[in-house]
Amino acid sequence: MPFPDPILLIALIALLASGVSMWVFNLFSSSSSKIRETHTHFALNQAAERLNEIEDASFPTTTTDLVSVLRASDIDWNSCEVVGDQILDGWGQAMTTTFDASSDTWTFRSSGTDSEVGTADDIEIAATRNQPGEQGGGGQAATRSESK
Repeated sequence: MPFPDPILLIALIALLASGVSMWVFNLFSSSSSKIRETHTHFALNQAAERLNEIEDASFPTTTTDLVSVLRASDIDWNSCEVVGDQILDGWGQAMTTTFDASSDTWTFRSSGTDSEVGTADDIEIAATRNQPGEQGGGGQAATRSESK
């Protein structure tokens, strides 16, 4: 028994194809965001490790010095990068970097997937200068911060 209307068959196939393509698009879009999050965690952890290795007066205290130290370090940035004096996260958004002189600590914050600061998907890591003779570093693993 032949299909009653070839136009209806073509429309049905097109509808099925568009549904499948949307499913595939959403699958890759979700995976891409997770990869960007992983790259951001990885880059920030490497940056903190480099800073934690510095014990002397070469520890950066300005954004310009921080960027110079990070550019000279062997960091695998993946989808993150340093452009000018800004560190971009995996989504291409500028991260905030703040220095607390009282504790010799740099804090890096990525606004995460939603590009909004202060939400549950933010990624934050802090790196503290080692005191002479200290083992390891004062940094923390990159974490998601809690929503405010």
